[in-house]
Amino acid sequence: MLFFLSVRGERVLLFSIASALAACAGTPAPKAENHACFRALDCQAGLVCVEGRCTADLTPIVPEGAGAAAPPDTPRVDAGVDYE
Repeated sequence: MLFFLSVRGERVLLFSIASALAACAGTPAPKAENHACFRALDCQAGLVCVEGRCTADLTPIVPEGAGAAAPPDTPRVDAGVDYE
């Protein structure tokens, strides 16, 4: 297919491929608190993306009364087979 393209067509094709690769290269620096975000990876360490903003406040997404689960009274038993 490339041998049918003119020299100008080849340049356009190569430029298009190079532009597409450059647009996908790298990740942006993490954002500080109250900056717009799309996912938690967009925010700095210790922050999460809640309602489109980087924040450390989880109250909008944690249900009232929810907390860490209490440790079980009995130890967990592994039901898997031990292979030696």
